Amino acid sequence: LWKGGRVVDMLSPMMVAAFGLRCVLADLEIPDGALHAGQELEFMRAVHVGDALTYSARIGQNSVRGDWRFMAIDLIAHDLGERIVMSGKTTIMMPNDA
Repeated sequence: LWKGGRVVDMLSPMMVAAFGLRCVLADLEIPDGALHAGQELEFMRAVHVGDALTYSARIGQNSVRGDWRFMAIDLIAHDLGERIVMSGKTTIMMPNDA
């Protein structure tokens, strides 16, 4: 990665989060019309270019309000040493008929 005229080997925290969220949403087969309503994330360690990460997720909450379904998904990323590099949750809302 290139930043400010020099090469850096650390990934931005949001890159780590975006990749994990993309994987989770693909696995859940979220339907069209879904909205990413929010996220709360905590980053514990730096991730470098080339580091392998393992993401795990679980549905922490699944509720219906009116015509909308709200899903809170808990997400954790570990490095190969099993150290947590990121944890948090993201909230997805989708039409209830989906």
